Amino acid sequence: MIASLGMGLWAARTHKTDVTEPEATEIGILGVAINSYALIALSLEFWDYFGKAGGAMDAALAQHVSLSVLWTLYATLLLFFGVQKKSPLLRWQGLALFGLVVGKVFLYDLSFLDRGYRILSFFVLGAVLLGVSFSYTRKLARERGN
Repeated sequence: MIASLGMGLWAARTHKTDVTEPEATEIGILGVAINSYALIALSLEFWDYFGKAGGAMDAALAQHVSLSVLWTLYATLLLFFGVQKKSPLLRWQGLALFGLVVGKVFLYDLSFLDRGYRILSFFVLGAVLLGVSFSYTRKLARERGN
C-alpha cells in the first residue's frame, strides 16, 4: 500500500505541468496517507517485537515506551525533511505527531513508571523537544535571512 501510494505521489509530482488547487490538495493527501500508513506499519512491528521481548521491563510497558520512541524519531525525521525540502505539510505532520507523543507520554506512559524512570523520561523528552525546536527555528531563521 505504501509503495503504491508512493508511486502515485511520484507520478503526480514528476508529470505535473500546471498544478491547480485540487491537484495540489490530492498530492498533499497522498503524502499524508503515505506517512500515516508507514507509521502504522512501523508501530505494529515495534508492538509485536517488544511484546515478545522479555527483560527488566513489563512487556506492555515496553510496547508503549517503544511506540513513544518510534513516534518521536518519526516526527523528528518529518520535521527534518520538511525543513530540507521546504515542505510545510511535512513540518505540520511532524509537529502534530510531536503533540501526540507528548500527550501520550504525559497522560499514559508516565503513569506506569517509577519515580526515577519518570524523571529520566521528562529529561529525555525535554531534551529531544528542545533540540528539535532549536534546530527547527535556527534553520527557518537562516532561510528567512537569505
